[in-house]
Amino acid sequence: MKLDLLELASAARPGLFDTIRTPDLMTVLILANLMSPELWRVADAVKARVSAKGLADDLGYQHTLINEALTFVDHHFTHLVASEVSTLIGVVNLDDERTWNGAELVDKTIAEIHDEYARRATLGTLAPGVDPEQLVLKNEFPVYTYLTIEGMHAERLLEKRKYRRSKGISICADEATLIASLLCILGVISFHDFVIIGAPAHYSVLTFGSEDRSFWSNGKKEFFDHATWKSLLTTNPETDAQLQFDMRLNSADRIITPAGFALLKERKSTLPAKSIEVILRETDAFFGMRLRQLEPLAKPDFPSACDTSYEDQFNDFVQPQSADDVQQKVRQKAAAAPGSVFDKALYCFRDISVAEPNVYLLASLHGPKLRQVARDVQSFQDACEIVEGIAGDVSSRRNPDHICLPDETLLFHTGDLRDKALLLLSLLVASPVLRREAVQNACLTFAARGACVFWRQRWFDLEQHAFTNTTEPATVTIAPAEVAHLISIVFGDHCSQ
Repeated sequence: MKLDLLELASAARPGLFDTIRTPDLMTVLILANLMSPELWRVADAVKARVSAKGLADDLGYQHTLINEALTFVDHHFTHLVASEVSTLIGVVNLDDERTWNGAELVDKTIAEIHDEYARRATLGTLAPGVDPEQLVLKNEFPVYTYLTIEGMHAERLLEKRKYRRSKGISICADEATLIASLLCILGVISFHDFVIIGAPAHYSVLTFGSEDRSFWSNGKKEFFDHATWKSLLTTNPETDAQLQFDMRLNSADRIITPAGFALLKERKSTLPAKSIEVILRETDAFFGMRLRQLEPLAKPDFPSACDTSYEDQFNDFVQPQSADDVQQKVRQKAAAAPGSVFDKALYCFRDISVAEPNVYLLASLHGPKLRQVARDVQSFQDACEIVEGIAGDVSSRRNPDHICLPDETLLFHTGDLRDKALLLLSLLVASPVLRREAVQNACLTFAARGACVFWRQRWFDLEQHAFTNTTEPATVTIAPAEVAHLISIVFGDHCSQ
């Protein structure tokens, strides 16, 4: 099977439009989170808080643990709306997104977001700064890149006030995948006990398995158990339940689980029939009715997958023991199934020992900050000066075996030698003046202790910031020539061929 490297590049840098095109990127984010020691530390903190505080009233341990986990996420992550994302992180040119994800998908997604926010405005429930309409009129959109906890933690660097308790910056898709991952680590749910209910404008997660474990988290800021959901329903439970759901997620059009996904309006599904039965049963039980948005799932002719073996692959993650345990299992499954969600999770995790490191260059070249800066790069020296301007010398991800993409290095003004080497190579390839030469001849290598970029028959050592005659044996090589045809696709031209 020939790997789709652009799909793997989307996994390395999943954004709003990528996830609409490939819904299982949400599962990829969850797997990548489970591999992160940082999230396991959060789980330990949640358990310690429950031990210190004791059980809440007459509620059971699982209910108390979930409630504490959701409260912890709410209190320790900063949620950004569109205006804040565009100010702190930046904007993307929509034509670049149309080239990467397809014009029809991008335009349809924008229209659906517009409709959701227009409805909220009519109801008077649209929060300030949420609607990106003014950016869309300029053919721009907030940089909604979905992140693992490592990425969310790194984005704390953008907060004007540094709170010791802050664990990171997030948006709704981050929060849905983070919550599902955290609850799996805590052992109160497994990969078979949750469903992400979403739409281009918003994602939420419903957990189930027993009443103690049934929670609907509508992003980090609002979550309900059975009792608090029912407390919203005052006169007619069915009418009120639909209205309350509509006020929060009227445009819900997709269901995503590790077993597969269903696009409700498009009538497309990779979910096995038994999974659909469980989803309908559990959503009906929690919300107290069959939600209008989920009615297509109940139609006898709604498509479903016959093969359930894909769902069974997640049985190994029912009781994960540690971040190392999950990493080992994901690597084994990725090696057996290249291009699967397990393989994609390693790229999302930013592991430098992946089978196709050129994927990181492709993901880098899609970055709007990298593209903007590279427009003015006319020489190797220009690119070097940009790299020299990155004052910090440590990775924002704090792990030497993970790679930061150039947009992150530029955004946070810090990066280790490997991060800066990838930035330098990416600037050369993205430069309108140098692209052809860079694609044909340049490359970079990571060694055990350093990183070098090859340019005009010489090696540039990032540690010495000078050309050198010798290099350490390479552990990782990224060569633009190997993916020249894909670089051409990324830029929507053929200048690199």
